[in-house]
Amino acid sequence: MIVTTIGKMLDENIKTPFHWIYLCQDADIVLYVGRGDALERLKGHLRLADTLPATARSLFGWSIQANSPYSLGWVMTCYTFADCEQLFPGTAAQCGITSLEYPIRPAYAVEHGIVTYERKLIRLHRPCLNRLLYAKGGLS
Repeated sequence: MIVTTIGKMLDENIKTPFHWIYLCQDADIVLYVGRGDALERLKGHLRLADTLPATARSLFGWSIQANSPYSLGWVMTCYTFADCEQLFPGTAAQCGITSLEYPIRPAYAVEHGIVTYERKLIRLHRPCLNRLLYAKGGLS
């Protein structure tokens, strides 16, 4: 698990190999749960906050910009599959993941694991900036 701030992640270009799920929070309030390379996704959210029409913007990126410089202190927690498995035991096996340390094969199991862990974290924390919660049907 890697725990840092948005500001530090951007300033120090912190890489998060094999940490495919991330969570952003301000104190006890979970703001966003996402998947993928946290640094690249963070940069992408910030770009999307500027370049798209309001209805398609990244709420997460927009919130970071709207609350800067305070938002640079928001905490980013980046999870490996092993970290997630401690929170949600048995999920790796259900997804067909054979290695928690450096999972790369089978690719379908890794992708299924990433999506599954992300959804479980969203269900657990109910982050206020995830559009998935507000989509038709949500995450019931």
